[in-house]
Amino acid sequence: MKINIKKEWILWLLVLAPILYIVYIWNLLPEQIPTHWNYKNEIDAYSGKSSIIIFPAISIGIYLLLLFVPLLDPKKANYDLFTGAYYGIRVGVLAFLDLLFISVMHATLSKSSAWMEYIPSAVCLLFAIIGYYMKGIKPNYFVGIRTPWTIESPEVWEKTHMMGSKLWLYGGLITFVLCLFTGKYSVFVLIPSILILAFVPMIYSYLIYKKLKTE
Repeated sequence: MKINIKKEWILWLLVLAPILYIVYIWNLLPEQIPTHWNYKNEIDAYSGKSSIIIFPAISIGIYLLLLFVPLLDPKKANYDLFTGAYYGIRVGVLAFLDLLFISVMHATLSKSSAWMEYIPSAVCLLFAIIGYYMKGIKPNYFVGIRTPWTIESPEVWEKTHMMGSKLWLYGGLITFVLCLFTGKYSVFVLIPSILILAFVPMIYSYLIYKKLKTE
């Protein structure tokens, strides 16, 4: 897959933003920062402020992983067929990580966990973004709905991703709204939603595969 340098700068900016923000607020941070919240958005774990570097480290790691994954894929030629969709997914993932970082920093500096209530909504929005691009993903071993049946059959792959695209897009948007209205209890909406979004396409791919085999 060819890398478009003119577009890559947006991803570099998303990776660089947390690093610059840490430098800016470093002296404002307390020696102990919250690192975990329970389902009620109550802080239940702290770590030294140096642990904050985990956020840019994760962003850099994810960026490099998504950058080089196509080179490792036996079906790497197919990535050229969905460069736009793959780029959109990469932007969505890194933007989500930045939003997660901002929420943690806001909770730390303001000593309020209010922003953390919106994390489940952000997760749902990420599913919707991936769903929007999913229909364009071509067969590969790393990105998309990879089941034994989609990998085995290009037709099953296509049908599953068309269905999965609609499910993730509309399901993600609906759950996004529900999470906004349920506030600190949104985790109870998020978890079953993730299970549905994960398992329905898997089951669908198996049923389509069996149907095609009997025709």
